[in-house]
Amino acid sequence: MSKYTGYNEIGKKASIKYIKEKQRDLRLKWKKDDFEQRIEPIIKASGLPIATFIKEAVEEKIKRETESIGHTTGNPPSENR
Repeated sequence: MSKYTGYNEIGKKASIKYIKEKQRDLRLKWKKDDFEQRIEPIIKASGLPIATFIKEAVEEKIKRETESIGHTTGNPPSENR
């Protein structure tokens, strides 16, 4: 059984490579007042991190859209939440 030896340059390089190759960074801009008054309270009440809440909302929207046109992407929902 291996023992965690702490963060190091090799691990850092591996993490950066993985992120560049396997993930996409998306940024959202939202009117501050609207976010603070409408969106943030709902997210906090859900108990989920903001990113997870948004990913689940997008997955639900994709599901509704694909069902409404009778088409599926053929890909299962991502488990990377």
